[in-house]
Amino acid sequence: MKASIALYQALKSIDISDERASAVVDALENDMATLLATKADIKALELATRADIQALERATKADIKALEQSTKADIKALEQSTKADIKTLEQSTKADLKALELATKADIAQLESKLTIRMGVMLSAAVGIMLTGLRLMLP
Repeated sequence: MKASIALYQALKSIDISDERASAVVDALENDMATLLATKADIKALELATRADIQALERATKADIKALEQSTKADIKALEQSTKADIKTLEQSTKADLKALELATKADIAQLESKLTIRMGVMLSAAVGIMLTGLRLMLP
């Protein structure tokens, strides 16, 4: 209010009419009342901002907690899935190794049989050659 009176008096001292000086003072008071923030406005804004920040902090903490729990659950599920996959792979590998072992044993048995036959043929041929040689040497 003091500023309005001082402004009015300053305008009057430079020969501004009463109507114009009053209009300027009224416009200034109106603008100050509607456009400028008061200490109460700023205090209310401060309180509202603090409340918003606290609410945001609580919501963020809750979100982080939920994310942590979800991540732990996902990791646990992945761990179980990985263990199951490893178990399946282990069983499959054992079955493949068993099949390979059986196939290798069958191949070895087949080779033994072929070698035995070849050895028999070679032994028979050697005996035949020796007998023929003895016949030729003995008249």
